[in-house]
Amino acid sequence: MSNFSPQFSPYPKPPLSYELRPWFGAISLKPVTLDDHQIWLDGEILSWHNLYHIELAQLDRIEIYGAAVSGIHGFYSSMFHQKSVKPEYAGILDELRVAIHEWLTRRSFYNSFKLLNWSYWMLLQGMNPIDVIWQHHKSLAKWSSCEKTQLQNLREWASINEINLVVRPR
Repeated sequence: MSNFSPQFSPYPKPPLSYELRPWFGAISLKPVTLDDHQIWLDGEILSWHNLYHIELAQLDRIEIYGAAVSGIHGFYSSMFHQKSVKPEYAGILDELRVAIHEWLTRRSFYNSFKLLNWSYWMLLQGMNPIDVIWQHHKSLAKWSSCEKTQLQNLREWASINEINLVVRPR
């Protein structure tokens, strides 16, 4: 897999306002509550979208357009990285994988519609959406078979990556 970063066309965002998205099942921007506790990373409350990135970082990387996509190595964020890192591939591939992960783990009308949009985008880029979704599904199946809770996985990831994790009762 290469360190090659092609120019991608912009992703066509779903034509719904942020106010309407929750009506169709979108939860990405809401704060995470696990076991009736709110989660904070490095002083910021954790949103579901950022939790998806962390969950992806715990899975095996998958090949998308020649890049080994992890979910957090296409961009730099102090929430996920202790020091500044150079992106390994185009960050849009992380967002693509987040959309697939969100659809496979937390289905809603909105997530299904978003995945259809991303699938169309993949076709326009010359990618096979079924292959990409299948690769992620296989990676997810390995991770899902472990006996840890979501909160245990999050604590382990934060410890390994030396990220300040705070769990507060709601």
